[in-house]
Amino acid sequence: MRTSVSVHDLAFRYQSGSYELEVPRFEVAERERVALIGPSGVGKTTLLYLIAGILQGHRGTLNVLGESTGSLSESRRRQFRLSHIGMIFQEFELLDHLTVRENILLPYLAGAEQARSEDVMERMRRLSARAGLEQYLGRRPCGLSQGERQRVAICRALITEPSLLLADEPTGNLDPATTRTILDAVFEEAEEHQASLIWITHDHSILGRFDRTVDFLAEFGEAS
Repeated sequence: MRTSVSVHDLAFRYQSGSYELEVPRFEVAERERVALIGPSGVGKTTLLYLIAGILQGHRGTLNVLGESTGSLSESRRRQFRLSHIGMIFQEFELLDHLTVRENILLPYLAGAEQARSEDVMERMRRLSARAGLEQYLGRRPCGLSQGERQRVAICRALITEPSLLLADEPTGNLDPATTRTILDAVFEEAEEHQASLIWITHDHSILGRFDRTVDFLAEFGEAS
C-alpha cells in the first residue's frame, strides 16, 4: 500500500516542557479519507501541524507525499506546504487587509510554484461560486460572517489542487445544509486530484462519509 502520510515514533514537545505528544504509528494511504475524532486537548491539531510542517518533532520519522519533511529546513517545509498541502485552519487564519479574492489566492501570492495563470483565476472563480462567495470577492474578510470566513479558508486550501488536505474542524461554524455542500465540494476536489484527506471533527453525523475513523484518544492516548 502506498502512503501519503507515514508517521513512526513521532514525538513533539514545546520548549517549556509542559506538553508532549507521542504518536507511535499513523499512516494514511493515497487517496484515503480519514476522520480524526477525540476530545479537545488530546493533540489532534498538533498532529495536523506536524504533518503540515508548521511544527517539527524532536524524535521520530515523518514522511509526507514521499518527502521526509522532518529533515527539511523551515523555509523548505513552508514551500512544500504551499505547493502540495491544503490546510484548513480552525480559526480560519485569513488576512483582513486582503480581499476575499486575495485570501483565496494567498498560496500563490506567498510563493507557491505555479504562477497566477488564467487557469488559477478560473479555478478561484469556480471554487468561490460553489461556496457562495462570488459576490464577496472584493470585500475584506472582517465584513463576513463566521461561516462565510470559513468558506473562504476552504477555498484557499483547495486552490492549489493539493495532494494532501488537512482540515481542522472545518465545518464547525456551518449549518447542516452548508456542511453537506462543503463536504461534497472538498470530497469531489480530493477525488478529482487523487488527494488524501485528514479531517478533524466533533460531528459524528458525517463520519460515514469517510473511509476510516481514527479515535485519537483510544489510538494514541492524551498528550501529557
